[in-house]
Amino acid sequence: MKRFYKAATASEAEGGWQVLLDGRAVKTPGKLALALPTEGLAAAIAAEWAAQGEMVVPDTMPLTQYACSALDRVAPARAQVIDQASGYAETDLMAYPTDEPAALRVEQDAVWLPLLTELRDLGWDLKQTGGLMAIDQDPDIRPRAKAWLEAKSDMALTALASLIETSGSFFLAYALAEGLRDIEALVQACTLEEQFNLKAWGSDEEAEQLLARREADLRSAAQMLDLL
Repeated sequence: MKRFYKAATASEAEGGWQVLLDGRAVKTPGKLALALPTEGLAAAIAAEWAAQGEMVVPDTMPLTQYACSALDRVAPARAQVIDQASGYAETDLMAYPTDEPAALRVEQDAVWLPLLTELRDLGWDLKQTGGLMAIDQDPDIRPRAKAWLEAKSDMALTALASLIETSGSFFLAYALAEGLRDIEALVQACTLEEQFNLKAWGSDEEAEQLLARREADLRSAAQMLDLL
């Protein structure tokens, strides 16, 4: 849509913060007030609106999209979102290292095994298999993941669900949220295979574009979580 405002600013509101466009509060696509819990998030969303050119392009405003999604879609469907996201704890990316090529397995072990050790120290015993068949994890792993997600706000849950789905790993998102790993480590850990293939087979424009989009999605979700 065409830009219809001159200024975008963050402003304190009752119980939180809001974003104003020429003095008028932004609403979600579902017509809800875009109520934000922190000044930092409100300022970052205002900056997204301020950075728009002649046209407003929603795809260049990931924080706005996360916040709106939290209010319009995640809040009314918390149970379903939590159920789906917690399921990744049983099918986690790091539970399935490759057997071949051996060089990729070396890279996976170097990055994943130290984190799995730290997780075991916290009571998360994620089993691994190199085969193609699904592996049964401890029966308490998903209920515990579900309980951890249930404690999060709607906006934090939105960011975490995105991180989990995009990375294919509940435990990488958990490690980021709990301060065990930063976003650089998360991106590295969940893109090992893609990076390995690019190095092995050479440049592939489509693959590089998909990888860049995936990394951008991970970073924006991590930023959302950090601003909360």
